[in-house]
Amino acid sequence: MFDVEKLMTIFRKNNVKKDMDVVPRETISVEMNQVSYYISLVCDDNFELHVVLLDENNNKISNILDVNGDRASIVKLRNSLYTFTDNLVFIHDINNLNLDPLKVSLGKLDLQSVCANKESIYAYSIDCDNIRKYDESLNKVEEYENYYSRGNLRVLLVLTCSDRTFFFNSYYGS
Repeated sequence: MFDVEKLMTIFRKNNVKKDMDVVPRETISVEMNQVSYYISLVCDDNFELHVVLLDENNNKISNILDVNGDRASIVKLRNSLYTFTDNLVFIHDINNLNLDPLKVSLGKLDLQSVCANKESIYAYSIDCDNIRKYDESLNKVEEYENYYSRGNLRVLLVLTCSDRTFFFNSYYGS
């Protein structure tokens, strides 16, 4: 059996600056004013989620968004940062992260996995058991079935993108 607390302590000592006492869940590299930064979805010691801006050395520069709930995903499309939560998407202009984000409701989809390439955002909905393709304004463009699922058996997916399309794999390696 793994000692999770011990593993987290080792991770923090080896990988995270002391002034950033968090566990990163997702990280996106961005360039602003010709300087490289990272936007990261992090979980703090109180298990609260935040979207933060980090410099090249993992130093926290600013807090972009506090996320209500325990589930979120971040993706970048063109010059926008999208933070997907249970029922809202927060859209930030990457060049003006201090501005209030646009809030868009996609309905209660129970999103499991989200990815983006240069043209589209793809999101897997557990409730609908399909993958939805969105444009940069979050208009639904297309739906794809989860061909791993059968009848009343739903198989959860992990999505990833290439330059032209998306790929998915089941949690169960089907």
